Amino acid sequence: MTSTHPRGAFELRVQHAIDYPPRAGSKAEIRDESTPGLVVRVSSSGKASYYAELYDRISKKRTYEKLGDFGVIKLAKARAVAAQRRERVQHQAADGISYVEQKNARRAQELVDDKRSSTTLKSCIDAYINAKHLAAASVSEYRGTLESKLNSFDILERPVSEITKSWFDGRFKEIYARSKSTGWRWWAYLHAVLKHAAERDPNLFPDGLPVPEKKALRGFEKPGRKSSRLDLTQLPALRARLLELDPDDRDYVLLLLLTGMRSGAVMRLRYVMSCSRADALAWSEGRALIFDATEARAPRELVVSEQVRGLISDRYARLSNTSDYLFWSKRKPADTNKAMQDDRDVFKRLGFYANDKTLLTAHDLRRTFAYIARAVLGIDPLLIAKLQLHSTKNLSVSDGYVSATNADLRRVTNRISGEILRWMRSTEEEIAKELGVGSNASSPAPSFAL
Repeated sequence: MTSTHPRGAFELRVQHAIDYPPRAGSKAEIRDESTPGLVVRVSSSGKASYYAELYDRISKKRTYEKLGDFGVIKLAKARAVAAQRRERVQHQAADGISYVEQKNARRAQELVDDKRSSTTLKSCIDAYINAKHLAAASVSEYRGTLESKLNSFDILERPVSEITKSWFDGRFKEIYARSKSTGWRWWAYLHAVLKHAAERDPNLFPDGLPVPEKKALRGFEKPGRKSSRLDLTQLPALRARLLELDPDDRDYVLLLLLTGMRSGAVMRLRYVMSCSRADALAWSEGRALIFDATEARAPRELVVSEQVRGLISDRYARLSNTSDYLFWSKRKPADTNKAMQDDRDVFKRLGFYANDKTLLTAHDLRRTFAYIARAVLGIDPLLIAKLQLHSTKNLSVSDGYVSATNADLRRVTNRISGEILRWMRSTEEEIAKELGVGSNASSPAPSFAL
C-alpha cells in the first residue's frame, strides 16, 4: 500500500501527541498509514511506545504487542517487526492455530511460574496454621518440627517449587536416622501443609505433591516389633511394678489399660470441673472429653467405667485444677506447650517387659483390653469398637443392629475394668488356673492378635 502522506508525517503526528498529551486516564493512538497494524500509543505523561495490532481469525479477537519505545528504536525497524508479527498470526490462522489463545496460555503459565516462585514453605506453614485454627500446643509442634534448623532450615524461605521428591527422600532419611518418630512426624506435618497449599492453588504442584504417601515409604522403614497383647498372667506383676511408680506415670498406664485407648487420645483427655449443668450431666453419665488437635472440631466423648471415673476425679483433685488436660506433665513449666506426657519415657521408667522380652508399649495395653473384652468376656465387637473409638464401618451388618447407648457402654466398660483389676489383684497361679493354664491343662492358654 502506497502512503499518500508526505515523508515524516507519521513521526510528526506522534511528536505532536507527545507535545500535547491527552488528559489523565486516557491515551492517544496514532496509526501508521504505510504499515497496517503499526500503532503508537501516547500516555498522559507524554510517553510514546510502538505496538503491533494483530487480528486472530480463529478466535476473532484483536491483541496488541509492545515493540519498543518511540525514539529508542527506529521507525523502519518498528515497521518491519510489526509486518513480521502480522504475517506470523496469519500463517498460524491458516494452520488452524489461534495466536490469541496461545498468547493467553503463555501468559497464564507465566503467572503460575511467578506464583510458584513467590510461594515459600514458610508462607504455606503460616497459611495452614491460620486456616486450621490449631491449638497452641499443636502450633508449637508444627513450627518446632517444620522450622527446625535440623529439618527444613535450608528450604524454609525458598519457593515450594524447589521441594522435589529427591530433596524430600534425602531429608527424610536424615531425620529418620536421628529419630524414627521425628521422621514420621516431619513427614505428616509437611504432607498436611503442602496438601493444604495444593488445595488452595492446584498449580503449585503440577506433577503432584513432592511428599510421597506413607505407604510408598514403608520399604524404607525397618520392621520393628508388632504390638501384641500382654500375657494375662503378668497382670499381678504389672500391678506390683505400677505401685513403685509416681502417681503421674501410674495413672497414665492404668488409664491406657482400663480404657483401651490410644496413648494420644489419653493425653488429650479433658475434664472441665465446673458447676454448669452440662458438665455435671456429662460426668454423671460417665463421659470424658477427648479434644483433637484442632480446637474448631467438636470433642469426642469417651464413656468410662466407675473405676476410671474415680481415677480421673482423684487425679484432677491432686493437680489442684492446674490444667484442664489430665496428663499435662508437672515435670515441666505449665506454660510449656510441649509438656504432654511422653509414653516412651513412662514405659522406660516402668521397666516392664512383654512375653518376648521387649519393652511394653501403649498399644500392647490397647490390645490387652480388646482381648479381655472380646475373647474372655465375649462382649459384642460393636461395643468394643465404640469404647476404643474405633471405626465401625468394617463391622458386619448384624453388628450394626446391636444397641450402643451410653448406658450399654457404661455397663460394658464397668465389667471390663472390674475384670482387669480383679486379675491384677490376684496371683499368677490363680489366673493361670482360671484360664486353664498349667500342667493339668488340657489346652494351652488362649491367644489373640488383631
